[in-house]
Amino acid sequence: LRYTDNKFSDAISSTLGTDLRIKEVTVDGRRVKCCLWDTAGQERFQATVKPFFRKSHIVFFVFDPHKPESLQHLLEHYVDDQQIRQLLTPNTYRAFVATKTDCPLPEGTAEGVS
Repeated sequence: LRYTDNKFSDAISSTLGTDLRIKEVTVDGRRVKCCLWDTAGQERFQATVKPFFRKSHIVFFVFDPHKPESLQHLLEHYVDDQQIRQLLTPNTYRAFVATKTDCPLPEGTAEGVS
């Protein structure tokens, strides 16, 4: 939302299904539409989001560093998934992104992912 609409919301909510945002950007002197698909990470949505990986140029795997299980879930259900790997092109750029890093750990919580 910040990148596409220059807006920020303090509300934290999970994506249900998918959310699409579009932003025009300049790449090598050409204007192109950048389609950003925010797909749900919950296991129950895994089958419905797989088609969004097809022919993607970039995939950002986003996790909560305060919850190590979120990174483990991502690795097990998305990164190591053979069906998803087959949908991606060999040149697909993949990046891991830690979100909520501006949020302090709740009191009594162990350190997150390092």
